[in-house]
Amino acid sequence: MGRWRAWAVLVAMAGCGPASAPSAAPSAAAPSAEGRGRGGTPDEGATPDDDPASGAPVADRDAESDAGDAVDERVGRGTGDAPEVAPRRPPPTPPLTPTPTPGGTNVPIPKPAGITQVSGSSWTITEALADDWRAAPTSVARLREVPGGWQIVAAKTRPAYHLGLRSGDVIVSANGHALATRAQLLMAWMDLRNDEVFTLVLLRDGVQRTHTYRIVSR
Repeated sequence: MGRWRAWAVLVAMAGCGPASAPSAAPSAAAPSAEGRGRGGTPDEGATPDDDPASGAPVADRDAESDAGDAVDERVGRGTGDAPEVAPRRPPPTPPLTPTPTPGGTNVPIPKPAGITQVSGSSWTITEALADDWRAAPTSVARLREVPGGWQIVAAKTRPAYHLGLRSGDVIVSANGHALATRAQLLMAWMDLRNDEVFTLVLLRDGVQRTHTYRIVSR
């Protein structure tokens, strides 16, 4: 018994006994709860690819970051597709305005020298003027073929206006020659071009009228 006490004293003096043995230092491999929650030593079971802060795998975190960057890029710069642009409508085309004739169609041309009105249905024409018209018949009046005759068109732009003819008048005969067709008109022209008196029968607003023209020397 005495020897056991002596051995205990020796052990105590040597600092190897349980009474004086210092407490074991915390193992570096055993992380504390505080360290695990605040970015300390990773939790047990965590792999080197885990995020110390969230515990999520680093690869997953990078994928989420890339996805977020892609969303930000699409929001900031669009999806990369060309923006839709509404088709531009062409400006409206202005209505065409006919080129006015000298003096306008509502203002008759000046009366040529050589025409004299004798009455409401009779006129004289000098030989010189008649010769000019024989050389250019269309310069006297503009005609349009219609059923039953030839209609005067734009009378104020031709000398026909000063011969008592009006736009819309339909000439149906000349010196008894019917003028219902183009062939009849040409035949009448050949037969009557050297005559000195011309009698025209025409229709104006459905009413028949007779005009007489006489060629004089002067």
